[in-house]
Amino acid sequence: MSSPCYSVAAEKELQSYHESCNGDAMEVERMTRIANSFKNGEITDEVLEACPELATMFKQYEKLKYRKIILERSWLGTSSRLLLTKRNDERLRE
Repeated sequence: MSSPCYSVAAEKELQSYHESCNGDAMEVERMTRIANSFKNGEITDEVLEACPELATMFKQYEKLKYRKIILERSWLGTSSRLLLTKRNDERLRE
């Protein structure tokens, strides 16, 4: 004889509730990791995924950083050539 409190529908409902709670717990863990990353000033893939505007700005920042490196290298090369030319001119005058 089956218990009046037990039914297949009740079992399915409990299973669904359990899965929902597990999903919510995982989301809380994810949001906690994201909040901790923000607190520590870390920009992780998880943070960028959660904050699309930040992801766009971070991508732009990385591009600018790369361009800066290229310009610095270009400028250093140019300034080195100018310095060598200046030294050669001074030697020729002597």
